[in-house]
Amino acid sequence: MTAYEVADGALRVDSGLLTRRRRAVPRVQQVDLRRGLRHRLFGLWQVTVDAAGGSGGEVTLILSNAETARFRAALVPGATTAPVDADGDADGDEPATGSGTSPVLVRLRPGQLAVAGVTGAKQLVMLAVLGSGLQLLDDVPTGVRDAVAGRLPSGTWWLVVAAVLALPAWCALAALAQLATDLGFTLTSDGSVLQVRRGFPTERVASLALDRVQAVRVSQALVRRPLGMVAVQVAAAGSGRSADAQVSRLTVPILLIGDVDRLVEAVLPGAAPLPALTAAPPAARRRQVLRRVVPAAVVAGAATVLLWPWGLVAVVLVPPAFILGELAFRGLGHARTPTHLVARRGALGQRTVVVPVARTQSARVRQSLLQRRAGLATLSLDAAGRGNQVLATDLPVEEALELAAEAATAAAARGDERVRRRRRG
Repeated sequence: MTAYEVADGALRVDSGLLTRRRRAVPRVQQVDLRRGLRHRLFGLWQVTVDAAGGSGGEVTLILSNAETARFRAALVPGATTAPVDADGDADGDEPATGSGTSPVLVRLRPGQLAVAGVTGAKQLVMLAVLGSGLQLLDDVPTGVRDAVAGRLPSGTWWLVVAAVLALPAWCALAALAQLATDLGFTLTSDGSVLQVRRGFPTERVASLALDRVQAVRVSQALVRRPLGMVAVQVAAAGSGRSADAQVSRLTVPILLIGDVDRLVEAVLPGAAPLPALTAAPPAARRRQVLRRVVPAAVVAGAATVLLWPWGLVAVVLVPPAFILGELAFRGLGHARTPTHLVARRGALGQRTVVVPVARTQSARVRQSLLQRRAGLATLSLDAAGRGNQVLATDLPVEEALELAAEAATAAAARGDERVRRRRRG
């Protein structure tokens, strides 16, 4: 038997039949919704409530469709109730603007999600599935394996045909995996709360307060460059421990590069349009190249000595390492606006990070031995939440120190303003 009460944004839950337990969540940070097929059959949602600062952990409730809409509206006033109507239906036709609903920032069609699966990380998921399938072959009886092998055509031509046929099947499975995760992906915002709805057959609805956003990461894999597409991740301060509670990050799996500025501006006002980046100084080229060529040369030298003369083949590793170093140098860039820091890095795939400097928790400047000789440094801005670290690599040391000081000053000013607000409140 479970009962709950919501008052002034706080939650109290009483549960148990013989032994009664009471849990109080004075500061609610996150309310996430999830429903699988069994929940759909009975008109229910699984509601997960996460406490701010981890003070109360997580509370999970099973509520009806109508009760879920009221419950979530009471705890997250800025979240639209459009995905969870009183009748339990998902309203996917909310207008882009207008009262009663939140503006739609991103809505992905099934075709876009299929492209995301084929060009994104779902390919690695399929690789793991293939590895598991190959391990199962060890459990097949030897007689069965010999019988199957005896029926296969002679020669190697059929292996080539199988490989050609396996490629589209591989891509199709990756696309299906992405569709199962993100079908119906819709991202909305009312100016204070981001809300994402996605997935089938398991549907998830999650919200994220914009004032907790710590960084926006724009990633572009090599295969997506000709398509002009990227993936965008919004990283926020969070304390949730559930894998389903998207309290620390929200990812748009694929987005046209021309739509990035619109999304960044909605998440971090004042950050868009993203500024032109300043290239790394020439001294950074030598460091980026050496970081890749030296290990390749060491491996090639060791292979040559230990496996002479066949070890000479390892020398072919050096030219690609040099090319990767050059690409990594060209991928470096950074820019500073009055309110944000933008940094980019990467060789084949590139990642651009946008962070509001006033929300950083600490700033660090460090130099390796080679960086000291070249007059370079790496700037790290640490934000709240796990993994929210922003790196600007191979900056001139004077500029790195200046940016770190500016970030510390902006963060201190924001902290003082929050203290004044609390005293006034």
